[in-house]
Amino acid sequence: MIDTMAARTGNDDLLDLVPDNATPDLRSPRQRELMASLVEQLRQLDPELANQAEQYEARMAGKWTPGRNGNASRWIDRLIAKVRELRKARPVVEIEDGMYILDGVIYKVQHAVHGSGRQYAKRLVPPAQEGGRATFEYAPGVVRKLRPEHRMSMDQAKEWGALYGTCVRCGRVLTREDSIERMMGSTCYEKGL
Repeated sequence: MIDTMAARTGNDDLLDLVPDNATPDLRSPRQRELMASLVEQLRQLDPELANQAEQYEARMAGKWTPGRNGNASRWIDRLIAKVRELRKARPVVEIEDGMYILDGVIYKVQHAVHGSGRQYAKRLVPPAQEGGRATFEYAPGVVRKLRPEHRMSMDQAKEWGALYGTCVRCGRVLTREDSIERMMGSTCYEKGL
């Protein structure tokens, strides 16, 4: 029988670089990503609780167990439940439909016409090419971040409309001179910003 210790080569000393107490993180990449996302959502709802969650995760380093019955999965379930609980307890602030700016991004807020009737936000997607039309795409969860003070002023709306040549309310390309001047189509002008 060959002594395995005696059979070690000179390259085996690389194993000494790995500390004996190092335990690999057994969470899947998706679990790590989901935990980080949930803690960030928690931070927006309760910063102190998010800090506690981060401290717990740091203490659990190397102790996570994989699989649906593992502690990583159970921790994710608890985070999801806490985020849902805090969202339900948070008062719903409904803002006026219209144009808003948050962190330099323009959003259009409106109510769903079909189905729920809930308010939602769409993010401005500038035209891909000069002379193209600006479009809006659904921005999940943003409507909960917007506040009345984020509402676009008429000066901001005019500046934006001049830049894109589109209606500041609906995003359509403006063609009539009076619409271009006020940066809003006649139908939208009657409805207000």
